[in-house]
Amino acid sequence: MDALRQPIERVAEATQWFLVAKEIRLLYIRTDTSLRLAVLEQIAALEHSSNNEQPFAILEAPVEEDDDGWTLRQSELRDDWLDWTELYAGVEPPISMPELPVTHPEHGLAGFGAALSRAMQLLPTEPFADAGLTLVLAPVWVRDAESWRGSMRALVQRSELASARFIVVESDTEALMPVLDELGALAEGVDARVDAAAARANASQILQGIASAPSGADGPRLAGMAGPSVAPPRRWNAPPEQAPEETARAYFDAELPSGLADQDRVQAMKLAVFQAADAAQRGDHEAAIARQRSARDTAVELGLEREAILMQLVLGSYHLQVGQNEVAEGVYHRGSELAQEYGHNDLAAQCQLAIGSSRLLAKRRLDAADSYELAGSMAYQTGQNVLGIEAYRTAGQILAQEGRVEEATTAWRTALGIAENSPADERRASTAADVAAELAEFCRSHGLHAQADALDTQAAILRAEMDEPPATDQGAA
Repeated sequence: MDALRQPIERVAEATQWFLVAKEIRLLYIRTDTSLRLAVLEQIAALEHSSNNEQPFAILEAPVEEDDDGWTLRQSELRDDWLDWTELYAGVEPPISMPELPVTHPEHGLAGFGAALSRAMQLLPTEPFADAGLTLVLAPVWVRDAESWRGSMRALVQRSELASARFIVVESDTEALMPVLDELGALAEGVDARVDAAAARANASQILQGIASAPSGADGPRLAGMAGPSVAPPRRWNAPPEQAPEETARAYFDAELPSGLADQDRVQAMKLAVFQAADAAQRGDHEAAIARQRSARDTAVELGLEREAILMQLVLGSYHLQVGQNEVAEGVYHRGSELAQEYGHNDLAAQCQLAIGSSRLLAKRRLDAADSYELAGSMAYQTGQNVLGIEAYRTAGQILAQEGRVEEATTAWRTALGIAENSPADERRASTAADVAAELAEFCRSHGLHAQADALDTQAAILRAEMDEPPATDQGAA
């Protein structure tokens, strides 16, 4: 799609010029969240260009309202240094990288600046003589724009960091635009955002292509690519066509829904899903609901159980978008019933989460807490431990805000109980440490200081575990 390709092409052109124009200290890239990863991949590939003379460090710490992220970026810089040490040891001839100090005594921006200066001093003179470093600063979000602007002004203007160059990537924000103007010839910017109108036009073309695909068309044609309006002729050596009932039987024997054999209806169902999403993006919510409902009905008729439940969840979201909270809740309830009827209890938990969200939007907070607790229970019973932790945590937060002390404590403790019974990797993927910290603060506010201290210790243990590397398989090679 041109609407997605063109922003990446603009990034490629701007970054190639950045490598050549050494007088530019800062390249500022604005993009969309949907393209953020593609932009970073493009930049990462740039490091291997023949025109590049500097190692690239990609730092993604966010900018919070109460944490500018520079202490975390210092750790990210050290991690990249260790990666370079391993990488350059394998080139011919090998490049020996000295050890970078673990931390700098200062925290925040001052500590990061000192660590960056020290890193550039330690770079081997061959092949990095006077080359410095290129820092790719791509915060996952910026919630304190003024702090972010002040930090970047200070970094670019510090004389001891003159050998450092910066590529800044912001997704869905433009916090650094004023700094770009202030720096004048030292900075350049590139707009790598998607043209919404062009994206809609591309989507419309794809939908038209899908809708016009003939019965029996091949994969690319079914995906909306250009092609003939008739199916390709059968190959002379193709096996005999199966009767529909034989095809359905083959799917059944393979433990797949026999409805998949009806390719025409499956394709019509997929088209309806795409049309619903396109209508929702255009603001035609009535059409979105109608097409999504049609897709859901077709999935049910074809026996595509999981697909039908997932489509039910999307249908509910379309109702929520137009403020039809009660209707959406009914849709989610039906999805939960279908999930339990079909035996897909993991999806029933997802439906209960959706019910909780719709109740929150309707300001039925205690009812929402009930739904989140039920979702947590269902998730835990089906082995979705991370989802169970998050659901009970949300329930605890709601109950605490409503003054339900005992019920909030019970919900949070249930979340921690799930965490204790979960594998370490799942604990690391959850917010269990935050649950312990929230419960500690809650207990302390109600005079339960001994319990709060114990929970603080538990939170510290959980956070320390998050910093440990994941376990690796030590079996036979």
